Amino acid sequence: MLGSFANIAALALKSEYRAIRRRVIRQVVLLSLGSVLGLLALVFLSASVALALVPRIGDWQAFLAVGAGQFVLALAAVLLMRAGRRNRKPAGGADGTGKSTGKSTDDAGALVLSALIAGIALGQGKSG
Repeated sequence: MLGSFANIAALALKSEYRAIRRRVIRQVVLLSLGSVLGLLALVFLSASVALALVPRIGDWQAFLAVGAGQFVLALAAVLLMRAGRRNRKPAGGADGTGKSTGKSTDDAGALVLSALIAGIALGQGKSG
């Protein structure tokens, strides 16, 4: 009786393990496919923006502007991710005094917003 219960439990665990394994593999494949398609979309979007800017500001200037814009967006994303990690620390702070030692996500968001406003102001100031 106890032996058959152990066999049933072992079969159930194996079945659950297989189901979880299939689910994880499926999620990894879908995430990889989504990442590749997203990257491809970003490449086409960047190329179309650069090609649209070429008649206005020139060849290399257009691609430089698009590259600089992508760099700023990547930097903003890294700053937001780092600020989010700092917010996950225990409430007692890193030094145990109860005070927070890191900047919040709001500070990083304010930095990104001020950079965006500065970029818009610079873009409007340029005569074409």
